[in-house]
Amino acid sequence: MSQTLQPFKSRPVAVWLFLMAFAIWLMVIIGGSTRLTGSGLSITEWQPIMGTLPPLSTEAWDEAFRKYQVTPQFRISNPDMDMHGFKVIFWWEYAHRLWGRFLGFFFALPFFYFAMKRQLSKAWIVKLSIALVLGGAQGLLGWFMVKSGLVDKPWVSPYRLTAHLLLALGLFSYILWLACSSWPLSYDNQSDDRRSDCRKKWLTWAVPAMLVLLLIQIAWGGFMAGGKLALSYPTFPKLNGQWLPDGLFHFQSLWHHLCENPAAVHLIHRGLGTLLVVVLCAFWWLTRKAAWNGLLGAARKLLPLLVLIQFLLGVLTVLYSVGRIPVFLGVAHQATAVLLLASVVILWQQIKERGIAGAGS
Repeated sequence: MSQTLQPFKSRPVAVWLFLMAFAIWLMVIIGGSTRLTGSGLSITEWQPIMGTLPPLSTEAWDEAFRKYQVTPQFRISNPDMDMHGFKVIFWWEYAHRLWGRFLGFFFALPFFYFAMKRQLSKAWIVKLSIALVLGGAQGLLGWFMVKSGLVDKPWVSPYRLTAHLLLALGLFSYILWLACSSWPLSYDNQSDDRRSDCRKKWLTWAVPAMLVLLLIQIAWGGFMAGGKLALSYPTFPKLNGQWLPDGLFHFQSLWHHLCENPAAVHLIHRGLGTLLVVVLCAFWWLTRKAAWNGLLGAARKLLPLLVLIQFLLGVLTVLYSVGRIPVFLGVAHQATAVLLLASVVILWQQIKERGIAGAGS
């Protein structure tokens, strides 16, 4: 008689992965702060090893500043910046890169420890190796993004910035999924699921669809941020007094129009944000009779709260983006988006693990 393969469960591994996901969330916050303070282009070289140490002498600081002074950002946006101002933006970017290096060590060392102690199955070694490769790719993509801002424009490519953000969130979601999968007490009582009035086939497609919709919304948030488009229409709900602003009809190529035209990007981002509020709140209402507990129950309860906070933060960020995007609101908007993503990822993982979807009507 064949035996059913039991899923891998390990509390120490799960705790490590949950902490790793939290550390990536902090990385997103640091990255958002770096972008909004205009600090991302302050370090003009990528030195994964030697770059671990900051300038340690006056001569080293002078050299770093001279390299920054030849960049488009200094020549066009910051021609009056002195050494004090340079150090402010330098430390933001330095913290961003240093935290990235810390993430690499924080992942690799426990991974090798658990593997050597034979606390990981072969399948899980493969899964975690994929995460390690994605982390390295994220570092390379980050430098590829920075390089785009060192050529002729004082900002990075919005496409590379969006790709950098999406890869970070993909890595975050993947590690969070593994953390939930390895947690021994994902839920307390399966009988609650069996008694639930919410064992529906539509859960099979509804939750992944919500995740895709949220990722598309985040992508257009990346286009909004990368092109500094929030500054174009700092009004809500209308765009500078118009529902369909004149700039919407300045059409070039379809891709350019959808991803770079300020009016089009605003309408897409605002429309998808409104749709997410409706969809996630509707999901919460339709599953109100479900006796879900543990991680699944917590994720479901957080959906409407997080999506409403996220929508409000988005509105406030737009309204206060007169001349410059407010750092606190912009970072809070980005951080809440990641928490909302986490809730949807946990929801999907737990529904699949518990086998809730696929039964019922």
